[in-house]
Amino acid sequence: MCRKHDTESTGEKTSEKNAPKEPVPLEYAKAYKKFWGKYGNYSPLWGWYYASRNGNMDVRYVPHTLYYTKIDQHFNRRKLGWGFNDKNYYSKIFAGIKQPETVIRIFGGGYSLDADYRQLTYKQAMKLILQNDEVICKPSQESGSGRSIQFWNTQKQSGEIQNFLETAKDASIVQRVLNQHSELDLVHRGSINSLRICSILMKDGVHIL
Repeated sequence: MCRKHDTESTGEKTSEKNAPKEPVPLEYAKAYKKFWGKYGNYSPLWGWYYASRNGNMDVRYVPHTLYYTKIDQHFNRRKLGWGFNDKNYYSKIFAGIKQPETVIRIFGGGYSLDADYRQLTYKQAMKLILQNDEVICKPSQESGSGRSIQFWNTQKQSGEIQNFLETAKDASIVQRVLNQHSELDLVHRGSINSLRICSILMKDGVHIL
């Protein structure tokens, strides 16, 4: 989680980077600032980013900096989320739910476990990996947006895999490669595309936003 000023700084840069080339219409900018002014000084680029793409000149598009620093943190106890950050424990936390198939779990320093959390020798870990034509290795934490992910062709990269197992210092997880549904493949073939559903838990139950 970013600190408040980090989130605002990053958010504004993201907004400027992705904003449409045409300038924000003066009337829209005034209306947006008037609507959100009671909460703070928020750039109309947030609203214009969406309005310019769908043609709906609504001023109620929530500024990302307000959402992440106030709204999201009001409704979510972020520290509780830390327990869900490690992919090496998803098999236990989300037992019974379909997940990518785990080959081995690497905890660094030559220490590895299999999919059922049984300790492996170095040779056993290599054997399990080499039983697959291709695997994906990713940090078990903080691998969002594909950070530090590696695809291994086990026949061509056995030396690279061996070196990684011997020198890994941080926790990683090695999984079999997924093939997504053809309809999701149309969105972007170079990644596994996910659908995220925003919900809110109130006293009368869960509401899908």
